Amino acid sequence: MKYFIILLVGFNLINCNTTNVSPPREPVVVKDTLFCKDAEIHLTELSCEIAKPTKKGLSFEEFCKQTQDSGIFINPKCLSSIASCDQNLIDQCTNSR
Repeated sequence: MKYFIILLVGFNLINCNTTNVSPPREPVVVKDTLFCKDAEIHLTELSCEIAKPTKKGLSFEEFCKQTQDSGIFINPKCLSSIASCDQNLIDQCTNSR
């Protein structure tokens, strides 16, 4: 009888450890695509080269949304408030270089 109880308790301990494992969490991806249009307007007002359409004819807003949706964060909120077209400022916003 003792062996039966020990086996039952041991089985429950082993079983409990595997059932309480939670699935891994996916990383939170920040997407502020709502600022893509504002960034385009601001960069166009500053006459920044980056605001011009791409070779495939995508506007900055479309390019921004597609880039953000593919998981590359370009920080349009920051781009919508830079003071000039200085490449260093753009790089600071987009975390490039």
